[in-house]
Amino acid sequence: MNCATQFIISILVPTLNYLGNLYEVLKKIFLLLLLPFLFQACSEEKGAVAKLGENITFTEHIAPIIHAHCTSCHRPGQAGPFPLRSYEEVSKHARMIYYVTAEKIMPPWPADREYRHFSQERGLSENELALIKKWYELEWPEGPKDQMPDLPTFPSASQLGKPDLVLKMKEAHLIKGNAQDEFLSMKIPFEIPQDTFVRLIEFVPGNREVVHHVNAHIINYNFNNKKNIYEGVNSVDAYHFDERKDLYEHLGLLQDDGTYPEVIPLVCNYLPGVIPQFYPEGMGGFPINKKGALVLNDIHY
Repeated sequence: MNCATQFIISILVPTLNYLGNLYEVLKKIFLLLLLPFLFQACSEEKGAVAKLGENITFTEHIAPIIHAHCTSCHRPGQAGPFPLRSYEEVSKHARMIYYVTAEKIMPPWPADREYRHFSQERGLSENELALIKKWYELEWPEGPKDQMPDLPTFPSASQLGKPDLVLKMKEAHLIKGNAQDEFLSMKIPFEIPQDTFVRLIEFVPGNREVVHHVNAHIINYNFNNKKNIYEGVNSVDAYHFDERKDLYEHLGLLQDDGTYPEVIPLVCNYLPGVIPQFYPEGMGGFPINKKGALVLNDIHY
């Protein structure tokens, strides 16, 4: 650290302390000024629902909410345990839907939306929650069938469009059906024509009903440091290995001289309902070499 930097830090620290105290005071004043507007907004939303009275129906008011927030996961082939597309499917679960939305369990979003906001966050507005509550209290009326909105079009595989490169597991993993969790480590080796730069990797499960989460890493080999990237097994039970080196040896991931290759961690993550996000142009991404492997670490079945 040079002298100029030390000087700047020594000046900034007490200034930041002062500004921090001032910020807290201004924040409290701002919140006091904002509260009447928040109460007014909530009152207006509740008033809008109250005006509808007994006229809240599935086709006119609830179906758009379900389609926008639930159906993407609650449809055949996805992680939701039952489909939520039509009146028949939703009305069977009306009591549960009211409970999990009122308790903010669904849509799944662990972060506190009243504290901070994030891009692409999930959650229902107060108006949407009030509509679901009133619809449930009215014992879930269907409404005019001609008012039913069309079902949204959802992608069947990639949610981002046609990828430039598709890597597939060499063989499918068979689930034993013994009601036990499995935590595996898998590798998918690859060779491409040239070193390149990747903006995003998307993990697409073959069976979303049994895959809970995945954390993926990229391994880059210098061309002469690894002759055979396909040696070793393709998947192992991660619980059987206490040492990372033993795991890498079993998967055949070490370089030919027994040293670790370059690893870029957490290039891809998957959880049910997660949609991978592109960083803004010019930000994010990572390089991959001509020889490498995608390692699915702690793939949880």
